[in-house]
Amino acid sequence: MVDSIYLITRTIHFIAMALWIGFGIYAGLDARTSIAAGPSNFPALRERQRRVGPIMGASGFLTLITGIVMIFCRGGFAHVSHSIHAGLLTGIIASGVGALGVGGTWSKIDKMMADGKSAEDMAPLLRRISMLSKVFQTLWLITLLLMVFRPIP
Repeated sequence: MVDSIYLITRTIHFIAMALWIGFGIYAGLDARTSIAAGPSNFPALRERQRRVGPIMGASGFLTLITGIVMIFCRGGFAHVSHSIHAGLLTGIIASGVGALGVGGTWSKIDKMMADGKSAEDMAPLLRRISMLSKVFQTLWLITLLLMVFRPIP
C-alpha cells in the first residue's frame, strides 16, 4: 500500500516540479527580455506574469507537500539521505525567494501602476525581479542536483 502511495505521490511530485521549474524559467526569461526591450513592454509583461504566478505558486506548494509525503512514505527524515534534507532546505529557500522576493516586488510594481507611476520608475524593480529569478533558478538547480545525485538506500 505504501509503495503505491509513494509511486502516485512521486508522479505528482515530478509533474508539479516540472511546472514549477518550467514556468520559473519562462517567467525569468520573459522578465529579462521585456526589460531589455524597454519600458513600453512592462504592462504587457505584468499581465503575462499574473497568469504564470498562480501556476508557479500552486505547483511549488504541491512539489513541497508531495516531497514531504514521499519522505514519510520512506519512514521519515531519519530514513532518507542527507542530500534529501539539504535539497528540501534549498527548495524551501527557493519558495521564499519566489513568493516573498519576486511576489513581493510584483506587489510593489502593482501599487506603482495603480498610482500612475511611469514604466521608467518601475525599471529598478523589474531588474530586481530579473536578479531574483536568477537566484530562484540557481537554487532549483542546486535542489535538483541534491535530490537526483544522491546515495540510494
